[in-house]
Amino acid sequence: MDSKDIEQFILKFDVAALHKQRNKILNKPNLIGVGAGRCGTTSLYQYLAAHKDVYMSPVKEINYFGIRNTEKNKYGITFREYLYYFMGAESQKCIGEISPIYLGIPECASLINEKLGNIKILITIRDPIERMISHYKHHLDKHQINDLNEYCEKGLKILRDHEEKKYQLNWFHPVKNMTQSLYFEGVKRYIQQFGKENVLIITYDQLKKHSKVVLKEINQFLAIEDVEQELYKANSSPKDRDKDFQLNRETMKELLEKFNEDLAKLDELTGLKTTHWLEKY
Repeated sequence: MDSKDIEQFILKFDVAALHKQRNKILNKPNLIGVGAGRCGTTSLYQYLAAHKDVYMSPVKEINYFGIRNTEKNKYGITFREYLYYFMGAESQKCIGEISPIYLGIPECASLINEKLGNIKILITIRDPIERMISHYKHHLDKHQINDLNEYCEKGLKILRDHEEKKYQLNWFHPVKNMTQSLYFEGVKRYIQQFGKENVLIITYDQLKKHSKVVLKEINQFLAIEDVEQELYKANSSPKDRDKDFQLNRETMKELLEKFNEDLAKLDELTGLKTTHWLEKY
């Protein structure tokens, strides 16, 4: 943005701020989608944004509770400024946003609870190997490691050395990718903060193969009207990355050990049956 663009933005922001103040608008979200990324969150966002009983922020991935609040980032936004994203809500039952980074950052769940109270949480998960490879392909231009095994070995070495915290906010680093496929700790935090009755876990397979059933479940969870609406595929990896990415035996073995242990704990916590995802490998 050049200086004129910034000035125009400030003028529009000022109009919006005065409108909000005069009309005493204070719309807080009561629904947050927390990820994981590459698990259908964009399709889910589009479905909810089109629903008459739901207002979704015009921006997907506000990331306020993860990296954009002033407590984490001196150049971030305040909570009051965060609420501007929901100023357009009117009489909808649900007001929400989806930011996939919220599942993997430990402090997000407690901060959301502190600021918004006991709201509804949507979590999407996927076969961890598939999710990891999808993430790898989607961000290939950023990390620029063309060999999947080299990429995974780089991440696994850091995990072996227990240094993953150093890369917590490095979105394109392989260790960040891998830890996003470890769901248990993130899911546990949201259940502890909001209670099982306020957390709905959806699998990517369900969204893809049984979308009508899943959407009905979401509608019931949110207490909104059932509507006839298709779930559109979105945000797929570029076509030139459709080639088959193969993992060598040793790398696959180490990944499976990590993911299988995590899924077993997730199933025990939630009653889901996800460990079968890894049987095909």
